[in-house]
Amino acid sequence: MISDNSKAIELDSRLAPAWNNRGLARRDKGDLAGALSDFDRSLKLNPKFAEVWSNRGTARFFKGDPDGALDDQNLAIKLNPRFAGAYCDRGAIWHSKGDLDKALADYNRAIELNPALAVAYFNRALAWRDKGDWARAVADCNQAIALNPNHAGTYAQRGLVYLRQGKESEAEKDFAQCLALDKSLTASLERRIKELRRQLAAR
Repeated sequence: MISDNSKAIELDSRLAPAWNNRGLARRDKGDLAGALSDFDRSLKLNPKFAEVWSNRGTARFFKGDPDGALDDQNLAIKLNPRFAGAYCDRGAIWHSKGDLDKALADYNRAIELNPALAVAYFNRALAWRDKGDWARAVADCNQAIALNPNHAGTYAQRGLVYLRQGKESEAEKDFAQCLALDKSLTASLERRIKELRRQLAAR
């Protein structure tokens, strides 16, 4: 992906989508500095490219710049008020800042615009979880799984909510499914389960 877009850029450096696509590939590989550089170049060529503003915002968020990320998502939404992904990403920023009501409002809008956006249900489930609304958290995990049954993290999060509800059997099934999909999550999931059981026992 990176090499293909690099070749496209070599052929014509004025292709804003090629810079954006290479930025996405770099971001997914963890090269946030390279991704931001490519997104900047894309936006210089086309400053009204809403998708790139959102992509740059996500990279800035991953890099530890939530305020800059928020600015970018706001601009993406201003350029395209029906951009579901930008609302979802902005919701994640609000969540990280502890503003669950704004996060929920953005997730709701993302789902309204794109009811098939699984990540919006997953993110909203996390917000409901942090509000202590276990029923809504489970309902959103259910919907996220219906849309994307191969996302291991959703099973993990639903299992943790089930543990809070005292539903041991359901929780264990979800943990098993999570690890069947992604064994690399074993250590982190075991830590989360151990910590949650400790918290519940201390009540």
